[in-house]
Amino acid sequence: MDPMEILPPEVWLIIFGNLERQDILNCMRTNSKWKLFMREPTLLLFPEVISHLINVLPKNDFLNCRQVCKSWKKDVDELYQNHPLHITVDHMHLSKELEWKHDGIRFSWTPQIEKFLARMKYHTDNPFPGRCIEIYDHLCNTPAYWISVRNLLQRFGKHIWYAYIKYTVRSSDPAAANVEKILRDCLILLPNLKKLFLDADLGAQLFDTEGLYQRISNYYTLNPMTKLNQMEVLSFTDNLPTPLHTEILRCSSKTLKKLDFCNYIYDGFVHLPNLEEANVMIEKLEDFEKIGLFPSSMKKISIKAAYNNQKPFSFEAVFKKLERFRKSLKELSMEVKLHTLKNRFKPNLRGLEKLTISVKGPLYFLPSLKGLKYLKIFNYKPRQWKRNRVEICGFENRMQESNIWNLMPSLDTVVLEGTSSSGNFAKTCKRTKIAAKL
Repeated sequence: MDPMEILPPEVWLIIFGNLERQDILNCMRTNSKWKLFMREPTLLLFPEVISHLINVLPKNDFLNCRQVCKSWKKDVDELYQNHPLHITVDHMHLSKELEWKHDGIRFSWTPQIEKFLARMKYHTDNPFPGRCIEIYDHLCNTPAYWISVRNLLQRFGKHIWYAYIKYTVRSSDPAAANVEKILRDCLILLPNLKKLFLDADLGAQLFDTEGLYQRISNYYTLNPMTKLNQMEVLSFTDNLPTPLHTEILRCSSKTLKKLDFCNYIYDGFVHLPNLEEANVMIEKLEDFEKIGLFPSSMKKISIKAAYNNQKPFSFEAVFKKLERFRKSLKELSMEVKLHTLKNRFKPNLRGLEKLTISVKGPLYFLPSLKGLKYLKIFNYKPRQWKRNRVEICGFENRMQESNIWNLMPSLDTVVLEGTSSSGNFAKTCKRTKIAAKL
């Protein structure tokens, strides 16, 4: 029986690591398996550390690891193509820190695409390490550009999982291609697309918004978009014509898990049964009713107020509408102004683990969130409230002395961001540091 089969490779690696140099050379002469194993120990080590390397190396340095050997190339590609940069709605912190903000190859003009296709004339495999591309015509939607894009996607579209597409609508250019046809042609050639970030530049003076929307609706009535059966993540900017995102949602409704509506108000026009995360905007209290149209299995919801809305919402009214998600909701971010009242309403969100909120009034509701692990209060202004059970006001510089840790045993982190008489401040306190002091 081969000795290498008695113990797992990790154990043999430890054993050989404790041998003297001469003993190692003798073992390498024993048989070909031992020789190969001891000459390539990194084949075992690299898969163990690669998940850490991707979090500390800039993108180019990390991708250079692909050049070491076929095994490293396979491991790098697999991890890189499933990196959170691609598959989450918002991952900007890590993106900026590691210089990964603009990921993928940006195709912004026709000669660039033609040169790329010429270089890849005999290339049949995937030419995109991250399976990600950016399509953005800087010359305002010229037909020649979109013809070259179609040629590119015909060759390599099946390899692309993540795409950023930005188009321009200009009233002054009668030769510009219709955006509804452009988008449909692109998505037909992207059968394996998992994430789409769609952006639009409607120009400073759009000629006829109502006419444009009607034209797009009519086009998709006669030419329905292909089903996007792999789509999991969708992000829309606020310039996107409504009929476009409605059609895309309709074609990806069954598989969509994450939705970033940016500055749109969701109105429930498409049923999304498998949605887990959403980033939406609200303008009035009735808009929270529309959020209630999301499936009850939602895990993460981010809500921000419309730019023209400066009035606070009732904490009780808002959280009552969110109780539909009490069993599944793990993370809630409320970039809206809330105020608490004197009736001491206790929200029923027993599964909530992370809360970001701006609230004016006593914080009596916090102990009812028994599973909360992370609490962030922004726009915070120190103010003493009578009969405030939770000690935060007055404890900003000594949070370790607050009773919040006893009232909320599961809480790990408290973050306060706001203003005081001395200016802006941001303070973070963790339970682990308090335990260490004790």
